[in-house]
Amino acid sequence: GGSSDAAHTLLLINEFLDLGASQDDLHNIASQLGSDVPFFLGGSAALGTGRGEILTPLLHNDGSEYLLPYHLLLAVPPVHVSTQEAYQYVKPNEIERPVLTDLVLKCTPEDWRARLVNDFEASVFKTHPTIENVKNHLYNFGALYAAMSGSGSSVFGLFEDERKCLEAAKMLQSEGIKVWTEAPHSETL
Repeated sequence: GGSSDAAHTLLLINEFLDLGASQDDLHNIASQLGSDVPFFLGGSAALGTGRGEILTPLLHNDGSEYLLPYHLLLAVPPVHVSTQEAYQYVKPNEIERPVLTDLVLKCTPEDWRARLVNDFEASVFKTHPTIENVKNHLYNFGALYAAMSGSGSSVFGLFEDERKCLEAAKMLQSEGIKVWTEAPHSETL
């Protein structure tokens, strides 16, 4: 939340004060505020490398932008995960790490489920089982893929079926969890 808030604040200041700052200028300022702040300046899917500030758009072979063709549910349980603690206990798995762009662009969510793992989950779930429960609920309601976002505490799920996505959202809300849903950005379903 903080990184996206910072990015949108930069965009609003630039617009409302009519500063005329270029995308490069905004990117440089954003990268000083936080590693992943530049990501939220753009509107397209991208791979972040370096500290997260070097962005490479996800493009299909024909040069078209990757658009998520699934219903997205974002759930934020009332749990605080210390970023410092998350980084202290994470054990990155460097063995057989997939090429993320290939995995996203060429594989199915079932492949993602088997091969795309957030390394923070193992340690964060031990100290914050509520977050793991949210992920499990998403799968129980039919998510094709679900994962904790970054170092937590938000969890997202991808659904092919809008009804299942909305049912999952309603159930999570009834448990005091904040949720947001987003329809697919493509008509490929």
